[in-house]
Amino acid sequence: MKRELFGGALEASIPQRFYDISQLRQVPDTQEVFADGETDQSFIIEILSYTHEVADDKIAEYMFTDLADANGAQKRTLVHSTNLTDQELPHFTSYFKSWALGEQHVAKYNEQAENQINIYVGVVRIPKYETDILLTFNDPVVINPLSSSASSTAKGSNVDSSSQLFKQVFESLKVNDWSIFQT
Repeated sequence: MKRELFGGALEASIPQRFYDISQLRQVPDTQEVFADGETDQSFIIEILSYTHEVADDKIAEYMFTDLADANGAQKRTLVHSTNLTDQELPHFTSYFKSWALGEQHVAKYNEQAENQINIYVGVVRIPKYETDILLTFNDPVVINPLSSSASSTAKGSNVDSSSQLFKQVFESLKVNDWSIFQT
């Protein structure tokens, strides 16, 4: 399902089962958040300031580590990271783009119970506008029975289908109005 992001300046095809969280709570102006209450999966699209201190070929790894730090993940493993070609992400030709998959053990809402989550990150670097676009897909693998997410139907992620879903959403990401990046 095509979703307008940031007032239509961007768009992405995110399955209908993912609910627009801004309909439930306030979301920062630099984020769009979609979540599936049944599986506890979520997509987050962020417009960030360009990270000058990180080389292009390390940006996906950097974003994964930054998210792990922000999530308070004591256990984290980067599983895979790769750079993408213009053919793989055609809406962003001539811009550097990459994605990574990693695993984090994190608790929700300051709980003690940690869940095992596969974290997919996709990054498009747009130095012309001093911007990094970050797509994050949170995909629970194991939910701790003491977690507030224990009622979700996450019974263990199928990495192939989750990777395919992430790639489909990332490939559909598109800018309709480049003026959103102008300061």
